[in-house]
Amino acid sequence: METITIERIEGDIVVCEREDMTTIDIPISELPADIKVGNVLIIADDGSMSIDKEEEERRRDRIFNLYEEIFNKGPKGN
Repeated sequence: METITIERIEGDIVVCEREDMTTIDIPISELPADIKVGNVLIIADDGSMSIDKEEEERRRDRIFNLYEEIFNKGPKGN
């Protein structure tokens, strides 16, 4: 099993980032129909792919919390 994140869509090619920060290009035709930039995909051992909504939500929450910490609790935010 592998987890990748959709970084950008360039025509018929989707550029994805692996967990080790390397990228992989995948034809858009091989991905689920409703993909968008920022989606987290799980690639199963059999090659099937699915969107991991729970991981996306965890990442959004983490980014929001970092934003809040930086902009609302720093020296200028007090």
